[in-house]
Amino acid sequence: MKRNQTTAELAQSERKRRGMTISGFAALLGVNRNTVAAWEAGWSAPQPESRKRLLAMRRQRVEQKNGFFPVRERERAETTA
Repeated sequence: MKRNQTTAELAQSERKRRGMTISGFAALLGVNRNTVAAWEAGWSAPQPESRKRLLAMRRQRVEQKNGFFPVRERERAETTA
């Protein structure tokens, strides 16, 4: 995430990185598709719980990109190597 990336940019970039539709991304976050569309348009911002989920998705992606995997994933990688 860029230092000053807006919530609209964050929501849209996470959704597109995952190759998801607005409806699919909304379902993943547990919100209505119109809610995600409003975030991406900059008309509204996520409620605190939705924002936490959105930021957790980004954090997980960044950690995986940098080689930090959850313990279960690391164990699975070690057993298949």
